[in-house]
Amino acid sequence: MLTYFPFTYVDDAQPDVLADRMAQQQGQQEGLGDLLNLYGVGDHGGGPTREMIGRYQEMAKIETFPSVEHAHPREFLEDMEEKHRGSIPTWNDELYLEYHRGTYTTQGEMKLRNRRMESSLEMVEKLAALASALVPGTPYPDVELDGGWKRTLFNQFHDILPGSSISEVYVDARNDYDDAQFLVQAAESEALAALIAAVKTDRRTGVPVVVFNALSWKRTQVVSVPLADVAPPGAAVAVLDSAGRWQPSQVVGE
Repeated sequence: MLTYFPFTYVDDAQPDVLADRMAQQQGQQEGLGDLLNLYGVGDHGGGPTREMIGRYQEMAKIETFPSVEHAHPREFLEDMEEKHRGSIPTWNDELYLEYHRGTYTTQGEMKLRNRRMESSLEMVEKLAALASALVPGTPYPDVELDGGWKRTLFNQFHDILPGSSISEVYVDARNDYDDAQFLVQAAESEALAALIAAVKTDRRTGVPVVVFNALSWKRTQVVSVPLADVAPPGAAVAVLDSAGRWQPSQVVGE
């Protein structure tokens, strides 16, 4: 993917600033002689003023100033690709953005739901892959997972997670997370149902309870089961593992 990092996306077209940016770019990226400058009022999409356009028109008349022309960003990128074909450096790694790490938020719910959806999606992908591979006829829920990921990733926009958007944005984000959660829970239920049906529990006495560990390592954790699902009222309860060994358990009142 051909990319280009401009100096900023808010600019008022000052000649001295442009000249300084050109010098910086040539010093940091030898051979890259063209500079893409995005100008306009405000943050994210503000239009240019008459004064800005006028300054660019005046800069274009100065013989000692770098050549200035208006162009679509696509034209700039196509021209850069043609000029530097074969010499454009490749970055095959994560981008380290120091200002985006450990960021606080005024919208804790957004970060909480984002992290829960990331964990849920990863877990359901594992369960669904196992079910489709081990249980014949079980389809992989690619539509549900695709929908869940797209809604989750869309809400990782950098103004949503830190809480710098307007209130209406968070109404939409909550709806997106609700939709994503619905899709993922539906896929999880189908995958678990297929896997549970394939587990042999018919040779054991009592009521079987199937517990899944979606992690790739052994874990110790408390498992809770509604008593009404496994025993009649007042019945004594004991928990045995798959080998018939007694496991510690406790009945907890409502």
